[in-house]
Amino acid sequence: MAGPDGKEFAVNGEQTLGENIADNGGTKKAFEAWLARYRSDPRSTKYNNKRLPGLEKYTPEQMFFVQYARSWCTKSDPTSVEEDLLTNVHAPAKWRIIGVVQNSEYFAKTFQCKAGAPMNPVKKCDLW
Repeated sequence: MAGPDGKEFAVNGEQTLGENIADNGGTKKAFEAWLARYRSDPRSTKYNNKRLPGLEKYTPEQMFFVQYARSWCTKSDPTSVEEDLLTNVHAPAKWRIIGVVQNSEYFAKTFQCKAGAPMNPVKKCDLW
């Protein structure tokens, strides 16, 4: 991430490791729980699983990941980049999104990402 002078700063992977693992596992379990609930009501009579107007081209599974990414939308202040990267146990929002979906077999299947593609690396972190 770039600071106010354009200098690039790296995320400290050791510092964010615990939260990165939690994000990966938590999102995996959230998807599994959501999918089970969604499939339990195929006619959408109990849970009101309606498609959103204008977004019908996306599958419900794809919309899960779109909303996951939207939940992390943020704007960073370049003046606090260095301090935040030195003190925060969470990776920046961009990497909390990309890191999780790159490690998700569900994401790869949902978006039909080819094996070895940037969003579907062959080696993934899957602990839970």
